[in-house]
Amino acid sequence: CTGYSNMSILLLVCALVHYSSAFFVGNSTPYSPHASSILPVPETGAFPVARTGAILAQSKDGFVLLGGSVAYGDNLAWAFNESGSTWHKLTTKFGMSGACGAQDGDSVYIFGGSAQTANDALYRYTVSKDFLENLNVTAPAGFPTHGVSCGFRNNTFYVFGGKGGGNKIPVTKYDVKAASGKWTPVNYAGNGPVSTVGASGLVFGDNFLLWGGSNDVDVWTFNLVTETWSAVQSHSINKPDPRSFHSAVVDTISLSPSFIFFGGAKFGSFEVYNDTWVYGVQNATWTQLQPQGLKGYPSPREMAGSVYVRGRMFIYGGSVSTNSTLHDLWQLVRTEDCYSRSGCDACVNTKGCGWCGVNNQGYQCIPGVDQSPYIATDCASGFSSDLTICPPDGFPGWIVAIIIVASILLIGGVWYLVLRCQKKSGGYEQIN
Repeated sequence: CTGYSNMSILLLVCALVHYSSAFFVGNSTPYSPHASSILPVPETGAFPVARTGAILAQSKDGFVLLGGSVAYGDNLAWAFNESGSTWHKLTTKFGMSGACGAQDGDSVYIFGGSAQTANDALYRYTVSKDFLENLNVTAPAGFPTHGVSCGFRNNTFYVFGGKGGGNKIPVTKYDVKAASGKWTPVNYAGNGPVSTVGASGLVFGDNFLLWGGSNDVDVWTFNLVTETWSAVQSHSINKPDPRSFHSAVVDTISLSPSFIFFGGAKFGSFEVYNDTWVYGVQNATWTQLQPQGLKGYPSPREMAGSVYVRGRMFIYGGSVSTNSTLHDLWQLVRTEDCYSRSGCDACVNTKGCGWCGVNNQGYQCIPGVDQSPYIATDCASGFSSDLTICPPDGFPGWIVAIIIVASILLIGGVWYLVLRCQKKSGGYEQIN
């Protein structure tokens, strides 16, 4: 009786330890997985020809590819369906390469670049209708068109810098609502960055952030309301090397505003990059990501098209040199920290929702009323995949409490039976 009882207690304790640890997985403290994962996107069926300097714009089902310098074939626009990983050809032809595009809802405003035709026109592309139109805006006198940066805010399209802009970076704007047919030069007061070619510019709130380019411009912000520049003092020791014509997107999913930069080229040389950096706006810090390239890694490149769609940065094409144009599509998924969170199914309707953690998985709930798929990233391997629902966060706290109390009572009961068994086994013993 004693042997069986002790064995029963041992097995019971082992089982409780094992299962109680499983019960608490969903409510554990935050842990840090790989910073991000990067994967080639499988493309089925027909696909666009290799090209560099294309514009990618968000669409309902994924994104649209516009323009770019093609190595061969035509320069038709293409649409990529994210759920099916399929391309289909559109009817719009667009010969611009290296043009700057800024999206406002269903509209993409495009200016500059190098093209088969004049590159000082302002275009508007309507994504849902696959319709490109020349807005017939008089070209800004003497304003550079190659290597410009641009942004859109409050019905206004802004253009910054470019080749031949002089020592002081030029800024011009166009009010698309007023549709006057004329650009308005911005005569900002005070200092600003020097004119630069191939810098990246992104809008956040009422500010436009500019970085990089031919003159190694550090981070500057342009207030779109007061129309004044401010130099930003970075708090990071490690920073990306100076570069131009890199890919950049605004990360709209992270809990704090940030920008993601990939690749680019050292201006005036043949050196190109394939590193990935994140710039945090609130704390003015640079962080280099070390994505887990589970199926390879994007080769170094410049002038790759980029877009941010439902928590992922896509990059397409680009070039290594003037004689090497690429055709490949990659996605970058940031995983940050996996946080345990209750009620993950409801957080899809909450802006800025974070992560749910269960069984060593990080689940990002994408905000939106259409119940967009969640992005799941294995915190151990960095593998990413889509889920239709977010898994539960483990057992609720009250269930765990009941299990613990029941376990204590069960152990006490077994121990009581063992003691009674030991008392009943007492008696005479024969002595030889």
